Amino acid sequence: MNDRYMGRLLLLIWLVLVLGGCTPADSGQPTLPQAVNGVLDLRGWNFDQDGPLNLNGEWEFYWEQLFTSREFADSTPAITGMIHVPDTWRDYPVNGQSLDGNGYATYRLTVYIDTAALPEKFLALKMPVSVNSAHRLTIDGQLLGSAGQVGPSAETMTAEHRPYIAVFTPAADSVEILLQISSFYQYQGGIVEPVALGTQRQIQQSNEEEVASDFFLMGSVFIIGLYHLMLFLLRRRDRSPLYLGLFCLLVVGVTLLLTQPQIFAAYVSPRWDIQVRTLFLLGSFAIFVQALFFHTLFWQDASAWALRMLFGVMVLLASLALLVPTKTVPTLVLSFSISVALSNLYTLILLVRAVVYRRAEARISLLGYIPLLVGAIHDISIFSQQLEAETWVSAGLFLFTLVQSYLLSARFSHAFTQTEILGEDLRRSEEKYRTLFEDSKDLIFITALDGRIETVNPACFDVLGYTRDEAPNFNAFDLYTNPAQRLRFQEAMAQSGAVTDFPVTLRHKEGHELECQITATMRRDKTGQTSGYQGIIRDVTTYKQAEAQRQRVLALQELNQSLEQRVETRSIALTEASTALKAEIEQRQSHQPEKDRLLTLAQQQSEHLRAMSNWLIEMQKVRHQNQASLLDEDIRQKVADIRRNLNTLQEIAGFEQSLHFVTYASDTIRLLAEVEIYIEQVSTSLDESSLSEDPLAGNPLLQLSSRERQVLKLIAEGKSNPEIASILTIRLNTVHTYLKRIRYTIPSPS
Repeated sequence: MNDRYMGRLLLLIWLVLVLGGCTPADSGQPTLPQAVNGVLDLRGWNFDQDGPLNLNGEWEFYWEQLFTSREFADSTPAITGMIHVPDTWRDYPVNGQSLDGNGYATYRLTVYIDTAALPEKFLALKMPVSVNSAHRLTIDGQLLGSAGQVGPSAETMTAEHRPYIAVFTPAADSVEILLQISSFYQYQGGIVEPVALGTQRQIQQSNEEEVASDFFLMGSVFIIGLYHLMLFLLRRRDRSPLYLGLFCLLVVGVTLLLTQPQIFAAYVSPRWDIQVRTLFLLGSFAIFVQALFFHTLFWQDASAWALRMLFGVMVLLASLALLVPTKTVPTLVLSFSISVALSNLYTLILLVRAVVYRRAEARISLLGYIPLLVGAIHDISIFSQQLEAETWVSAGLFLFTLVQSYLLSARFSHAFTQTEILGEDLRRSEEKYRTLFEDSKDLIFITALDGRIETVNPACFDVLGYTRDEAPNFNAFDLYTNPAQRLRFQEAMAQSGAVTDFPVTLRHKEGHELECQITATMRRDKTGQTSGYQGIIRDVTTYKQAEAQRQRVLALQELNQSLEQRVETRSIALTEASTALKAEIEQRQSHQPEKDRLLTLAQQQSEHLRAMSNWLIEMQKVRHQNQASLLDEDIRQKVADIRRNLNTLQEIAGFEQSLHFVTYASDTIRLLAEVEIYIEQVSTSLDESSLSEDPLAGNPLLQLSSRERQVLKLIAEGKSNPEIASILTIRLNTVHTYLKRIRYTIPSPS
């Protein structure tokens, strides 16, 4: 329910309860008469129309005197003064001193009544509870009622609180009401509450209505308390119903002791001291239980130290109520009132904090608590100021318990609704997982630590060949074909508490082996001890066979792909070689005329070199005939011509290499090498004047093959043996062989 509507409903109920028993003000109603100087004139009061009234006003007060009607008839006792009723004689001035609560006195009031105008002949007085602490009532000399035993000392009196109705018939127009009161056990003595006068029917009807109202409210609170105690017995996790139930019962006990003490006297004990001690005990417990109730509801905002303080106050008040003397017990009223104020202050602060922090149901709790708080403050005000007004605390208490009951009922209703929802969800979940368990193609198992099978699903037959009825007759560990796998499984479970896709080999009922995978966890009991295993067994035999076949197919595909790549590479290489060969053939064919021309030119140059060589030989002979000085210049001229021819041959060799005429180019290069060597020797001979008869015939270089001369030339260029092998595209051993032959042909100088 929305908090706004709930607040309006609470206000409406409170107003109905508070104002239901109130008489609305009527401007036409006469002013209530008040006693003046011990006389109350009611001759103008119509009981039938105006109803009953309270005997308020000034009563005659005789301190420390217990007079009877006969004594007033025989003489006129000395009056102490006039005292206002209802009020206490505490602080009343007597002989210049203020009275305390202890003492005894006589109250006297004369009431004038028009007996002829009475609607009935019987009148009645309604004596309240609070005529402290014992009294005796006489009207016109007749003893009509008493409570306790009146005496001039604490030892001679017996205190009692007992409301009653005194019925009498006025013999004349004047009625003398005499009250002897003694009080030695209470903080306030005297007539504290109003004494009502009316016809017998009116007083009895008013009393019945008051009693009915009290019993209705207290009965409702009592039933609410029992209801919540029963709720706690059924669901003990939440203690708030326990505290609310106890609070209701305690408050009912306190209220009955205050308003209807005769019930306690009839069923428990008539002794006033026991009643008062019980009242303080119940009140002390009620203070703490109320705080404990709200502490449980809004524990996030509660204060533990404040609750402990209230608990200490409760223990202290209860201890004092039990241990102090009877005469001292009433003095605890002030301490009890302070404790009630502190408890209500703590509760109010707690509820305000809960509202500020937007706790669930905090606003409604505060709305239900405010009537109780306001009612208590209202009643304390009217009692302290002796005002005539209706009390609100009973209505506030009823509304408080009603609201808190509503909140707890709403909470329980919500809890029950959630329980029903969770139950339905659980049923659906159980049905879903039961379907999953029954229809699963994998074997789902639960076993004990020793391997005893506790539960399996129907897939056990499909996987292992055993039915669900046969499964409990064998041990799960016997299914392992290799005991070492079982030991590894147990070790893995003990170490990590779970395994995933653990590979095992199990034996089928028909004897063949199955490749399986186990996914399992440890089962634990309520104490946390390991009790067994639970998990899933999946048959992967077919999967592994298919996987092996797939791997073989992949291997063949990779091999085929490799062969295809190699064939493709070789095909590309052959195609490129074929294309290059074809291109070279075409190129050679296109340069064949040029090649023939170069070959012819090379032969001509070779023949020309030979002719020039022969000429040099002849010139050598002439030079030896002392004609060297004349011929040296001619020889040098021929050498220069030979050098020019060598340049021509070098150009021819370079052109042959550019045209890929490798064979012709090598021949030309060899010829160049021979001629270069020869020219060097001729030049040397000219310088040393020691030309041989045939330089070409005795040159060892001419005894080397073309390959050996290539090796020798590369050595002269500073190349290493591996570099020579790489350049000439020959093996390293072949290079060593050429070197040996070159050393043999051209010996090193001595």
